[in-house]
Amino acid sequence: ASLQYADLKWTGDSPTRYGKRVAFPVFNDEGVIVGYNYRSYVKEVTPKAILDMRDDEESPACWYKWLRKSDTLVLVEDQMSAIKLAPFVHSVALMGASITEELGEHLRYTVLAGNYKRVLLSLDNDATGRAILQQVRWSSKIPGLLVAALEKDIKDMKIHELQDYLQRNKLLPSHQPDPVQPAGEPAANSES
Repeated sequence: ASLQYADLKWTGDSPTRYGKRVAFPVFNDEGVIVGYNYRSYVKEVTPKAILDMRDDEESPACWYKWLRKSDTLVLVEDQMSAIKLAPFVHSVALMGASITEELGEHLRYTVLAGNYKRVLLSLDNDATGRAILQQVRWSSKIPGLLVAALEKDIKDMKIHELQDYLQRNKLLPSHQPDPVQPAGEPAANSES
């Protein structure tokens, strides 16, 4: 269901540089499209991703703020992982495995302004060591920065694995039904 809100577009089958790719809009923290990430899912089409930002000064990070309010911000490597988290929590795709200087400073001011109590860094499972190094580097500037290690990349998680991740990291608001809850049945935490 998340993909229908992500505004993804197929670029077509043309043999151009942008052909045979999915165009992911890159949103800033205000929800404005500031560029596109053209991602290939076909082995023969290289490079795997082409990032085309409208302004070279703009951070390549992509924000997904589908909820009105979230006290936690989750930083992930890629847009598919951020999109998968977006129905539950504000998320940012770093478009890589590092927090850039520009994004780090922006996160610092955003957290200090009271917008988020926690910032979770959940890099893909093959980059946990890098996540820890990023936490060491940025924790003095970004209050509440924690590493949430992954056994499996968020984009590859099945719904029960995503539910486990959300519960383990306290990302499910108490009023929100369980994501694997069958329609029409009361949530486990509701009073009957």
